[in-house]
Amino acid sequence: MTTYRSQRVLAERIVKSMERETLTVAEAARFLGIGKTTAYESVRAGRIPSVKFGVKYLIPKAALRAMLSGASAGAGVGDGPAAPGDE
Repeated sequence: MTTYRSQRVLAERIVKSMERETLTVAEAARFLGIGKTTAYESVRAGRIPSVKFGVKYLIPKAALRAMLSGASAGAGVGDGPAAPGDE
């Protein structure tokens, strides 16, 4: 069961992530609506653009937007959703 406090903490973390130009793999997974394992596999396979710093992967918001625009344009759906912080 999710408590009000845990929802508030999650919301605060998301707001903080919006101030950055990158997302963690976990943040990108939540945004994309996929699991963390799938997100990490996609990053390692190059399907999600990323930058690796040591053992940590970061996903640039601009690259994620470009990826989504290309994917949705190819599917004929229209513009993809805005990355967190771009509203």
